[in-house]
Amino acid sequence: MNPHYFITHCSKEKSREEGMLPALKRYLAPHIEYVYKQALISGNGFLIFSGKYGLLEADEPIPYYDKLLLRGDFEIMSRKIDGQYKKYAFEKLTFFHQDIKNDSKLIVYRDFIESFAVRNGIEAEFKMLEHF
Repeated sequence: MNPHYFITHCSKEKSREEGMLPALKRYLAPHIEYVYKQALISGNGFLIFSGKYGLLEADEPIPYYDKLLLRGDFEIMSRKIDGQYKKYAFEKLTFFHQDIKNDSKLIVYRDFIESFAVRNGIEAEFKMLEHF
């Protein structure tokens, strides 16, 4: 178990290749691979927060989908992600996100992760990715 996880949000840009692909290959936005590499370099865990699947590991196979997390999804997603969290049981998370001023939809993802951290007593840090 790793006590610290780097988490980033999913992206609309996805490979449309049929079948299942590892999450890291399905999502095409460069910020995801950047955060993954930073996690590897620093020895921290890595997860992608998907608006449909919750917490995904880099090699977790997923199909193509198009689902944006909405505030109305919080209750269902909270049950899903709280269950997934038991597998990782990290004590700290750093959530890396793109600039919410440029994409207001990301506010929902950030707010959700903040509520998840508070609910589970996880120390949380939020970092904006400035060069993406």
